[in-house]
Amino acid sequence: MSDLLLMASSPLRYLQSIPGTVALYDPGRQIATGTTGQVLTDFSGRGNHGQLGSTAGVDANDGTWTTAGFLCEVSQFALSPTLTDMMLQGDWTVGMTVKSHGTIPETAAKDSRKTLFSLALPGAEDGYVSVEVLAPATESVSDDWYSVRLFVKNGATETVSASRLMLDKGLVRTLLLEASGNVLTLTCHETGESITVTAARAEGNPRLGLGCLATATMGQPTGAAEFYQVIVNSRDLADAEDARVKKAVTTIWRTRDTLQDIDQRRREFEWSLTQRVLELDTAGFASETERNNWTSLMEEMSAGKNTVKWVSDGNGKYFPSILVRVPKMSVKDVLGTGTNTGPHPAFIVGEDVLDEFFVGKYKGCSIYSNSKHLGVSLYGVDPMATSYTSLVGAANPSPTFDDSLNYCGVNLGTGWHLMTNAEWALLALWCKNVFGTQPGGNNWYGRNTGEADSPLNYAVGSFFSDNKIARVAEGTGPLSWMHDGSPWGVSGLNGNIYEWVNGFRQACGEIQVIPNNNAADNALDFTRDSVLWKAFGVDGSLVAPEVTFEGDSSDGADTGVGATLHWSPGAGYGSTTMLLATSCANRSVGTQYPSCPFGNFGPDGISVIVTPEILVALGIAPPAGGQEAAHGNDRIYLRNPAAGGSDAYVETFARRAGFWGNTSDAGAFVVYLNFHRSNATYAIGARPAFVEVS
Repeated sequence: MSDLLLMASSPLRYLQSIPGTVALYDPGRQIATGTTGQVLTDFSGRGNHGQLGSTAGVDANDGTWTTAGFLCEVSQFALSPTLTDMMLQGDWTVGMTVKSHGTIPETAAKDSRKTLFSLALPGAEDGYVSVEVLAPATESVSDDWYSVRLFVKNGATETVSASRLMLDKGLVRTLLLEASGNVLTLTCHETGESITVTAARAEGNPRLGLGCLATATMGQPTGAAEFYQVIVNSRDLADAEDARVKKAVTTIWRTRDTLQDIDQRRREFEWSLTQRVLELDTAGFASETERNNWTSLMEEMSAGKNTVKWVSDGNGKYFPSILVRVPKMSVKDVLGTGTNTGPHPAFIVGEDVLDEFFVGKYKGCSIYSNSKHLGVSLYGVDPMATSYTSLVGAANPSPTFDDSLNYCGVNLGTGWHLMTNAEWALLALWCKNVFGTQPGGNNWYGRNTGEADSPLNYAVGSFFSDNKIARVAEGTGPLSWMHDGSPWGVSGLNGNIYEWVNGFRQACGEIQVIPNNNAADNALDFTRDSVLWKAFGVDGSLVAPEVTFEGDSSDGADTGVGATLHWSPGAGYGSTTMLLATSCANRSVGTQYPSCPFGNFGPDGISVIVTPEILVALGIAPPAGGQEAAHGNDRIYLRNPAAGGSDAYVETFARRAGFWGNTSDAGAFVVYLNFHRSNATYAIGARPAFVEVS
């Protein structure tokens, strides 16, 4: 339980840093750290620790610690000390997450009052602001709801809000009470509904009461309410803080114990970030403080599994990209078998062995700033492809392979790169061998094939074809579309649109790679005739290619003697057979290409060739044939024309994932090697990734 609470509770580092915070109570965090008792701990660092009940010792007014919060029933409450850093008559904000277990006793008179929470002068009942739980005004009000009103007492005058705020009984709700001048506004974050009252307030330093009117009498205790997090700030945050950040903070205050609730808060937070990007438009995020706040919030909420990294347009403007942290794993860890305890190739860049790398949580979208495309990962947006306009800026990126190298790499700076095949393979094998599942995705016009035709299983359409959903907004599908099934996983490994990956190509049927994860270095040469490309010997060793190019004007030449590994399709271009061999048969012509289930690809069973472990680790081949189901029935597609001809497809680059119409053919193990580097369609995009290298 404690891990869940720590993950879902308040982002303390951020809340503690907000100027003007005078008290921060987090019962969930307090429970998780084992420090419950008679003191309600103030996590703000200001020392305004609260007290349970009417005395410092145990008494009948003490509330009860639950598994996730602090419960006040009948005559139970908690009190802060006098808050000397704020004035009742000034501007301030109180925010909290709370669940009402009921209203007041059924026998109570209609519209009688019980205090949910209050700020009050600690003397006689002549100065307070209170949020009061009311019995239904009529018998017709459903028992599933309760209502609250705002009350302001200044001397002998009490002013009451004209309207009620209706709240769901038994559900956690985030409430914000904001004082600005003489106007008080109470808002329910989840519904967006609010009530107001206008009245002058008494002068003095108040104290906070949870479940009671915090005057000398501690009157009107509530019927039953459970408090999870409470923050008191001596300013009106609606005016003093950016509204998007405030909204993001309020969405993650709630401590709930279901995966769906955590995921909903995550989605709201990420969407807030996207909205903030749209709000700022080409101005970008100029404030380093705001950038750090977003990053801290993301890391706090995800327990470090996700982060927000910032890219610069080179002209002083910064934009966010949501990334997933991938920790170092060995080959044995990833494959689930064997004896190779060395790091998986995805963690080796040049001479560096990485402790982690970062991959875009979502397929990339484009921000156009300073005359260049910045490929970033954001929630709720259309992924970049043909027929797509940049999220910020007016240009259309239509990413070819070489464009993608720039958009996701060179344009973003050191460490950024187009996601590599080694990184992709690591995630696909992680799904299969560690989590024991394959992620779903948009592979059938807005939903995953085989899932129920239910609104819950559809994502939000962002591009339509033939009056049907084609592309969907990134991240808007169910959790089963994440690589690990969690809110913190990588989205989109199955369908929506293809993704270019770097470091893996075919050249006239020969399998070629950039060694390890060296393709993560965006300063290297990835052109057609680069000397970095290597082939595989029959034992899996990296050797000089037999198929070479002499510049973009050449279609290549096969200079070898049949010692490197090739794809060798069976007869016929519709063949479902693909063999691992030292020569390539049945070459494609024009637009024709063979395909087969990924799980079937491998040696013919007669030759001496055994599938090298490195091909399995790089997601190029399965460990043995006959494993279609184990690899999600995903497929390999190939164009493999002969060298020395005029076919533009003598060099084709790997695309992964599949697209919205592939059904079960799409997935994490799909290998599309049927497009050359200059291809661009409304179904091909790219994903950014990041490494820290020396």
